[in-house]
Amino acid sequence: MLRALALGVGDGAEFAGELITGEEGLDLVAGHLNRSRRIADRIMRACRLARSLSASPATTAGKQLRRPRRTLRANNRGKVLPGLLPRQAVVAETVPLEDAVRDLRSFGQSMSRHAALDFITRVAGLPVEVAARVLQTRGLTEALRPDDGQAVQAARRFWDLYSTGRVAFALAVSAMETPPLAGHWALFESSELTTLLPGLKVPRLFRRRAYLANLVSTGNDLCLDLHAFPSGLPLFRHPFRD
Repeated sequence: MLRALALGVGDGAEFAGELITGEEGLDLVAGHLNRSRRIADRIMRACRLARSLSASPATTAGKQLRRPRRTLRANNRGKVLPGLLPRQAVVAETVPLEDAVRDLRSFGQSMSRHAALDFITRVAGLPVEVAARVLQTRGLTEALRPDDGQAVQAARRFWDLYSTGRVAFALAVSAMETPPLAGHWALFESSELTTLLPGLKVPRLFRRRAYLANLVSTGNDLCLDLHAFPSGLPLFRHPFRD
C-alpha cells in the first residue's frame, strides 16, 4: 500500500496486505464479523486514499492558452499555500479516532505533518487544534508549528473551492461560453477569487467580473495563472511560495 502511495499508481488494493498484521488477516478471514468489518473498512479507506493521491487533475485535450507574462507582487498575493496538501481530501466519511490513528500509523512516514493534520481533522471529525494535540501526544508526526493549523485549514479550503471552480469551468464549456482548454482550469467570479485567495489584491488594470484560472506546476512550486473570462486574455501569474 505504501508503495502505491509513493508511486501514485493503481488503486492500492493489491497492497492491502501491507496494512494488516497476520492476526488481523486471520480475523478478516475467520474472525468475528465486527472485527472483520473494521479491518475491511480500514483497507477500503486506504485504497480510496491511494486513488485520490494518484488521480491526475490535468486535461490534455483542448486549446492551449499563452501564459501571462506579468507576475503579481508578493505583497498583493493571497495568504495560502495549497501545496501543503494533496488536491483531494482523503475520505469523505468520519470514523472513530482510534481507527483514524491506526490508519495514520499504517501510512508510516509517507505523509507530511500538514497532510497528517489534515487527515486526522477530516477522518476523525476533530477541530484542528484538538487534532494537532492528538498527533503530538501520540507521536504521529514531527513537531507542529503554532501556525500549522491555520495553514492547513486555508490549504484545504483552497482545494475545496478550486474543485468547485473546476465544475463551474466544465459547465461553461458545456454552455459554449469558453472552449475546452488544456490544463487544470477553473472559473471564478471576482468575489469567489478573493475567497479562494484570502488577502488577494488585484491591480485595477487586471480587475474583471470573472476569471479563468489554471493551476500550473513549476518544479516543486505551484502557480495560478489568471486569464480574463470569457476572452482568455492573459492577465497575471500568482505564485505560491512559503
